[in-house]
Amino acid sequence: MKKIELIRHLQKLGIKTQKNKLAKKDIASALRKIISAEDPKNSKIVKDFEKKYKIKVAKVKYIPPSGTFKASTAAENEIKKEGYTLGSMCRDAPIGFAKDFGRIAKWDNLSPEDILELQGVLLSEDFREGGVYIAWFEI
Repeated sequence: MKKIELIRHLQKLGIKTQKNKLAKKDIASALRKIISAEDPKNSKIVKDFEKKYKIKVAKVKYIPPSGTFKASTAAENEIKKEGYTLGSMCRDAPIGFAKDFGRIAKWDNLSPEDILELQGVLLSEDFREGGVYIAWFEI
């Protein structure tokens, strides 16, 4: 693969390069994203969520970035198509989802009891421009 093709591929993954130059940090970032896309359950954001909230994740699907809010919209549509109710977005906080839950508040307004009733979350470091992980909890 030629250097310019690699740069374009990295840009499609949402990795910003400086003036079509590759830096070591760009390559490291690309490798992390590729590894996360291949095995999203082992991604840092999912592991950090499990550790912080002490909730086991059973299944994870990664939606790669493809434009402003495109990944988050695709993830939301997929969850709604499966019959889940989705909470509201609030910056980079998780977005909860569940069936038969009624209205789901923003993450910061959910009690610990509410969080335990959820069936999963959407996770992203940047819902605007980044990829989104759909994480279903073990029940």
